[in-house]
Amino acid sequence: DNASGDLARALAEQVYYWCFDPAGDEDPNCYLPNREQTFANRIQPGDIMVLVRSRSKFVDELTAALKSRGVTQVAGRDRMKLSQQLVVQDLLSLAQFLVLAEDDLTLAGLIKSPLLDLSEEQLFELAYNRGSHSIWRRMRESLDPDIQAATQFLRDCLSLADTMPLYELFVWVLGSRKDRGLKALLTRLGPDAEDAVAEFLSLAMDYDAQHPPSLQGFLHWFARSEQEVKRDLEQEADKLRIM
Repeated sequence: DNASGDLARALAEQVYYWCFDPAGDEDPNCYLPNREQTFANRIQPGDIMVLVRSRSKFVDELTAALKSRGVTQVAGRDRMKLSQQLVVQDLLSLAQFLVLAEDDLTLAGLIKSPLLDLSEEQLFELAYNRGSHSIWRRMRESLDPDIQAATQFLRDCLSLADTMPLYELFVWVLGSRKDRGLKALLTRLGPDAEDAVAEFLSLAMDYDAQHPPSLQGFLHWFARSEQEVKRDLEQEADKLRIM
C-alpha cells in the first residue's frame, strides 16, 4: 500500500543522507562514533542492517527505493523463495510449454515474458477468434517477423529438450539469443534476478545428477520441494543488509 511505499522511500532517503549526501559532511550523526569526521569514516551501506518482522513486499519496495536513490550496495533478502521470483517463473513457464505446447495459458504468459517479449497487440492477434486452434498453432502460421522469430526459438527449444540435460538446456536458453536471454531478463527484472537464475541453474544441475532426465519430473520435483535459498549475507559485508 502507499504507507509501505512511503516508508521505503523515507528509509532510502535517510540512508542516502547518512552515506552520501554532502549536506551530511558537518553532521556528526553521519560518522562512525568516536572517530575523526573524515569522509572515510562516514557511515557506509555495509554499516547498516534493516530488520523486518516478515519477508513481505516491503523488502522489495525498500530495495527498489534504495537503488532508485543511488544506494546500490544492497545485499537484499536473507532468504529467497525461488518459486516467487519472476525470473524463475519465466523459466518454469518455458519448461511447462516444452512439456505441453498446446497449453494456451502458459504460452500466453511466456509470450509476454522477456524470453519472447512480444507485445499485447501480437498476443491479441494470436489469441483472438482462433476457434479450436491453439496459440502455438497460430504462432506457427503467423507471418509477423517477430512472431516467426519467437516461434523458431521455441522450435529449437523443443528439439533440444529431447536430447539435452536440463542444466545445459536452461544455459542454452539464457545465452542463445543475445537480446532475449539472460540480458533481457535482467533488463526487465533488475540485476537482483541474477541471483535467482544462479540458484535455479544450480538446482537444475542437482536434479540432473540425481534423477533421469525429464522436464515433467523436474517441474513436479520443483513444485513439491518449495525451494528456499538462505543467503550468507556475511559474505556481503560491504552492502546494506535486509534481514
